[in-house]
Order: sequence, then C-alpha cells, then structure tokens
Amino acid sequence: MTARNTFTQATIQRAIRAAEACGKVAVLTPAGIVFAGPEHAVLPSPDIAASEVAECDKAFGV
Repeated sequence: MTARNTFTQATIQRAIRAAEACGKVAVLTPAGIVFAGPEHAVLPSPDIAASEVAECDKAFGV
C-alpha cells in the first residue's frame, strides 16, 4: 500500500489549469491527480424524495 499523496495549493492550481487547457477536469485521488473528460467526472446528486428522507435529515436539513 502506498502512502497518501499530499497536494499543495500550487500543485492543485497547476493541475486545474492544465486540465482546462486540454478540455478535461482535474480529479484529485489519494493516488494522484487524474485528468478526465467532464462526462466522466460528474458527481451524482442525490435524488431524494420526501418519503425517502431520514427523520434526522428532516430535523436538521438535508
């Protein structure tokens, strides 16, 4: 098992600029930085119907 990678702010900014220059997005993972197409890096948004929301989420907000 490899050690977790640490990123400086400058490294993150360079990765984002480089990814944007080639039409990709920078995805930071514990193993390193990956350039992926925007269609592959979409974060799922929860589709929560009112009946599916847990009681504590109703009390404290989702």
